[in-house]
Amino acid sequence: MPPRQVEIKKLTLDSYDGEVAVLTVDCGTGTYVRTLGQDIAIYLGTVGHLSQLQRTRVGLFTIDHAISLENIQKISDNPNQGVLLPIGAVLDDIPAVSVSPQEAVKIRQGQAIGVNKENSLRATAWCNGQITAIGSICDLLFYPDRVFNI
Repeated sequence: MPPRQVEIKKLTLDSYDGEVAVLTVDCGTGTYVRTLGQDIAIYLGTVGHLSQLQRTRVGLFTIDHAISLENIQKISDNPNQGVLLPIGAVLDDIPAVSVSPQEAVKIRQGQAIGVNKENSLRATAWCNGQITAIGSICDLLFYPDRVFNI
């Protein structure tokens, strides 16, 4: 892999038995943790590899939000169990605008609409509690990138 700049927010040594080290890393997106393991071994003048990698958090979601493979079949048999999060749960960290039903029609046709929000590379548009689109805001206009006919 070519070198690249990554963000390591926190790196802790949880345990070490003389042969196996258990580390916890809090890193930015785009970090290749397997390569980080190799880099640490090289820095220490030794060899090493990852024998286990467990992602415990992605963005706002922790492993506590995860659904086991065993439960996926149960969910597909009964999708109304209430265990799946609504789409808004993954989008709640970006700006949102409320739009009227008439504006939602325009957005679904790919048209920009006027909004009273600051510029943002990512934003969502919502109509009556339903997501209408994901887009951007520039110069008080919401530009849809992806529209939903929900």
